[in-house]
Amino acid sequence: MRPRKPLCAPEGRGRGAETLGQGDAAQQALRDVEKLSQLAPDMLGKTGASPMHETDSRRPESPPGGLPGGETPLERATRVLTSQPFSLLVGAKVGHVERGRAELMLENRPELTQNNGYIHGGVIGYLADNASGCAASTMLPEGAVSLVTSEYKLNLVRPAIGRRAISRGEVVKAGRRQCVVEARVYCETDAGEEKLVAIALATLAYIYPGERG
Repeated sequence: MRPRKPLCAPEGRGRGAETLGQGDAAQQALRDVEKLSQLAPDMLGKTGASPMHETDSRRPESPPGGLPGGETPLERATRVLTSQPFSLLVGAKVGHVERGRAELMLENRPELTQNNGYIHGGVIGYLADNASGCAASTMLPEGAVSLVTSEYKLNLVRPAIGRRAISRGEVVKAGRRQCVVEARVYCETDAGEEKLVAIALATLAYIYPGERG
């Protein structure tokens, strides 16, 4: 009877081959990670993003506060807002930005109103959301490349009547993974008086390279 061939390699040889294979795989994985770390900023910059909260992911590493070198909070907020087709459609503008705070303004016009003539609740929600995102973006942690709203609750406390709507967001608490912001929306009367029309509490999630999707 002819001897059968062994089903596996001898013990010493098999273990050596296994160790070699694991070593090669580990080295290849490291090379892949290095390539991805170099490509990630460009890849993120080419993907679509969400609300107010997209930042320039091709910039250098963020210093504390998340501001790219040479760009003020107001300049960045204006750049981001004007890059959003929906914001251009609505017509909102950035009024003021500082660390932890942001203000948006919107001139009232017929296209923004509902059947009773008030500024539509969806527009008020948009202003609260975007002011929150703008405020949170000034607290962008080191290494984060963007942020997106994960939740917000809006209380409409008065009909939105006036020549202009103003939304002010203020950071309540910012961490490495998320930021909580309170936003208040006011309507300005013809006499220049501001009346509170809505209060929102928003949670925004910070995004790091490789987390998009």
